[in-house]
Amino acid sequence: MENDQIIAIAKQAIISKINGENFTFENISSDLLQPKACFVTLTINGRLRGCIGSLNAHRPLVEDIKANAIAAAFEDNRFLPLTKKEVGKINVAVSVLSQPFDIEYHNAEELLSQINSDMGIILSYQNKSATFLPQVWQDIPDKVELLEALAQKAGLKTDDWKHAKMNGYYVTAYH
Repeated sequence: MENDQIIAIAKQAIISKINGENFTFENISSDLLQPKACFVTLTINGRLRGCIGSLNAHRPLVEDIKANAIAAAFEDNRFLPLTKKEVGKINVAVSVLSQPFDIEYHNAEELLSQINSDMGIILSYQNKSATFLPQVWQDIPDKVELLEALAQKAGLKTDDWKHAKMNGYYVTAYH
C-alpha cells in the first residue's frame, strides 16, 4: 500500500469535513478497497490530539481510514473537536491492523510470556474492553504496567487483566 496515499486520504477527509465539502476517492489502489481495520492517530507537537479506530475489518480500508480520521478529529470524547486553526498543525498516523488472534493462557506468567512489544492487545472482561496499539509499548515498556493500564482504560480494576480474555494483533504503521 502507498504510504502517501493512506496519509493523504486521512488528511483530506479531515480537511473536507472541516470545510463542509464532500470528499471522493479517485485512483485508489486495489489494496485500499479490501476490507481492513485501522486506527487513525492525530498528534500536535508530539501530543495526542485524537485516536479512533476499528478492531475488525468491516468495510473497505479506504472507507475505514476516512471514517476513523473524521472520528479522531471531531468525535474523540477526550478532546474538543479539531479547529480549522489546528488542521495545519496535525500529524497523522494510520495503523492498519491484522486480523485479531486469541491469546490463550492459564495464568499471569503464561500470558506475560506470550505478549511482546510488536503486538497490540485487546482486553475484554465483564462486558468491558479496551485496546492499546503496539506504539503504546514505547511509553509503557513493562508488560505488567501495560496490562494494568489497559485494564484501567477499560474501566476495570488494575489486576483484572489476569482474568480477562486477551486478543493480539499486529499493525503496519503509516505516517
